[in-house]
Amino acid sequence: MKTIHRKAKKVKHKNKKKEIVVFGCGKFGHQIVENLAVLPEYRIIAVDTDQRKLKTLHLNVDSLIVGDSSNEHFLDELGIEDVGIFVIGIGSNIQASLLTAALLRKKYPNARVIAKAISDEHEAILRQLGVVELINPEKAGANRALIKIFNPILDNGKSEKINSIQEIEGGMSLVKVALPMDLVGKKVKETGFPKEVTIVLVYRKSKPLVVYGDFKFELGDEILIVADNATVIQFIDALVKR
Repeated sequence: MKTIHRKAKKVKHKNKKKEIVVFGCGKFGHQIVENLAVLPEYRIIAVDTDQRKLKTLHLNVDSLIVGDSSNEHFLDELGIEDVGIFVIGIGSNIQASLLTAALLRKKYPNARVIAKAISDEHEAILRQLGVVELINPEKAGANRALIKIFNPILDNGKSEKINSIQEIEGGMSLVKVALPMDLVGKKVKETGFPKEVTIVLVYRKSKPLVVYGDFKFELGDEILIVADNATVIQFIDALVKR
């Protein structure tokens, strides 16, 4: 295991920072890490077998580690204790993705695991392994241009709720939206959002927060979600009508 050392973020906290670990830092994992790197309360660990991919990441990433997450001995060497979220961004190597998922569910049964799936079969096996939060960019391959077509519509009465849209890998997009008024005071698990929509972060007074099922929304919050482009369009349409 090789660690590329970075200077840690200087943030004072009374409690130990929780860790977010991203395995696989290709285009998809890279975008995830870049968005997570703004979280001062969390220790961000990026892992990939390719050192070159790690060196291009945000300076605020606490640890860059070269290694194989499908190797149980490597995971033991990481010494992870208090993990908030694991993100499996591995896609091209399905075997590594599945082995990583199986090991994480075994070693960290209470942790939140989000995984990239590149096919229906890949997704089905991940679900069998106990990974329920899945992102399948391959399903949206034919819809890569939809978000570009939809963007002009945002200027016709919908832009007030859409703060940013960023297309990432495989027809997926990150969208930051203003919290609908009917969700103020409700918990994440009470949103009723489609299962294809994953809430990545909540911004409160410009401060990014990691969310869990019991996280409660407040007036003025912004939500950062990830979904395939077709789902994003449907989600925005439904959001505007709320």
